[in-house]
Amino acid sequence: MSVFSFSRTTEVWGLNRVITIDMIDWWIERVGPKPYLLKIKRSFDHGYNHGDLTNVSNEDKAELRDLIMLMLEENYESIWKEMYSASTIGESIIKLEQLINADLEGTRFHRMPDSK
Repeated sequence: MSVFSFSRTTEVWGLNRVITIDMIDWWIERVGPKPYLLKIKRSFDHGYNHGDLTNVSNEDKAELRDLIMLMLEENYESIWKEMYSASTIGESIIKLEQLINADLEGTRFHRMPDSK
């Protein structure tokens, strides 16, 4: 199990390590080796299984949230359907997007639910 933590809640998000690492690689493929993504990747590469978003800038969190929304639009979870329940993965990805967006509440980067 891999987890992400946030700055405005004690709630954590978790998912299978293999899927989480693949998600991180997917993000990097889309936007390049951004420092915040490389820091998260290094944490997983070193076996910590933890993505700490507490010190990530609001701008970077917004970019990550938007990447997660893109994953959902592109049906990212369907690549795992042979090994895992795609709907469960999809629900988990939605929860990660919601937690990141909640972390952005009160900033110019926050999105109201159902807004694009």
